[in-house]
Amino acid sequence: MHVALACLTADADAAPLPEAVDEVRVADGAVETVWADGARTRITFEPVEVRHTER
Repeated sequence: MHVALACLTADADAAPLPEAVDEVRVADGAVETVWADGARTRITFEPVEVRHTER
């Protein structure tokens, strides 16, 4: 599985991408990103679903 992170903002003060993510986990056909603020985004592929939970 290949996972990529892109910044879609024109904000000059946006955090650098390496500082925005604490951890990326890949397991059981899913990708979970743990953001620096403690929020989590989980993407599954069968079925396709995106879940985001705030800290």
